[in-house]
Amino acid sequence: MERGEIGGLTSNVERLQGSTQVWNSWYLRFVFVAVVLTAATFVSQYVATKRSRELADAESLLSSAKDRALATQLKDRDVQISDLNRESDSLRLAVADANARAASAEALVASANAASKSAVAKVSEAEARIAEAQRGAAEASAKAEQFRLDIAQANERAASANLTAEKERIARLQLEARLADRILTSGQQTEMTERLRPLAGTVVDVMTWGDTSEVQMISSLILSSLAKAGWIVQPAQAVGGGAAVRGILVGIRADANENTIRASRALISALQAAGLDAGPWAFDQLQSPGATMNRGYKGDAPIRMFIGSKL
Repeated sequence: MERGEIGGLTSNVERLQGSTQVWNSWYLRFVFVAVVLTAATFVSQYVATKRSRELADAESLLSSAKDRALATQLKDRDVQISDLNRESDSLRLAVADANARAASAEALVASANAASKSAVAKVSEAEARIAEAQRGAAEASAKAEQFRLDIAQANERAASANLTAEKERIARLQLEARLADRILTSGQQTEMTERLRPLAGTVVDVMTWGDTSEVQMISSLILSSLAKAGWIVQPAQAVGGGAAVRGILVGIRADANENTIRASRALISALQAAGLDAGPWAFDQLQSPGATMNRGYKGDAPIRMFIGSKL
């Protein structure tokens, strides 16, 4: 009886020992998996932290590069403005010199006119002397002929002086025209609007180059006329590089349809009719600058117009 009970207990102990070994084996496996997951979590956190620091450093370098590029552009723009100011001063000096030469020419004209009047007076005096006395008629006649020659020469000098004065006046007007700001009168704006109204709905990208008051004013007048004509204007302002574009350039995409080509030609014609220097340009060469003040410029319009400083 006791041996049977001991045998049963022994079997139970062996069964429990086997079960315990099995669970201990699974426990060790679970512990190993937990250790692996913990290590993976640590490695992932380390890599994420390292990448975050690298991203912050890269963003800092990018910001510094942008600041340096902007500073360079602003410096270049200041140099260009200084060059334009010097050119303007030179033109003003040229105008002053032209005015001085014109005044000198006018003085020559006055002197020539005075000489002419004096010569006429001398002729009159000589003729009176001839009438009073017949003596020395040949000598008096010779003197009269000389006086007539003097008059002819004086008149010739007066004509030459007048021609010189006219040339100086034209040169002065041309210089003043170069210095004058471009402008569109209300009549010119109305005419431009009426010319372009039949093509209402045309989409055009407009980039204004330069921040001088003259460029800003003429750009505003042109954009206003286009808008009144029903054109869809997508404008932007280039930051820096004001001297990069001179006059008004208009380009169309290589795959533009017939309506777009007709609209582009009408736009150039309307600008030229208003007295503005405008012409066609290669579309692919009309590229946006690195920095802009974008008020609606998309760069996807079939027509692209760049408005720059006066030629």
